[in-house]
Amino acid sequence: MTAYMTHAKTAFGPINTWGDAVIASVGNLIGGLSDTELATLTSSQIAAIRPEAVSQMPAASFVGFTPDQLAGFSLAQALSVTNTQIAGLSAEQKNALAAAGANIQSGGAGLQVSLTLMSALALATLKLIV
Repeated sequence: MTAYMTHAKTAFGPINTWGDAVIASVGNLIGGLSDTELATLTSSQIAAIRPEAVSQMPAASFVGFTPDQLAGFSLAQALSVTNTQIAGLSAEQKNALAAAGANIQSGGAGLQVSLTLMSALALATLKLIV
């Protein structure tokens, strides 16, 4: 994934110049960005990342998202985050992700994300009402 991302950087230029269309066309390869590079993405660029691409990001890279970036995730993006990705986040990052709609629960077996359809629909309805 990292090798393909290197080719994408060569083809599209510096990441800070990538528009939404480039982010969308890179697709799952976005997971080839380092944690430092992920931290530089703008809210517009993050909005262009498909939920499937979010779930494919290596946990070691995913931790690069800042709390502000995680709080700006769409509901679909927040619900696509895996338990492995969440396990590496700080408490502040987990709170921000929960604010975006992920239902993060701690239990005896550690952190778990509840991705039930009911909670997703309830959160979507709440956001529409507000």
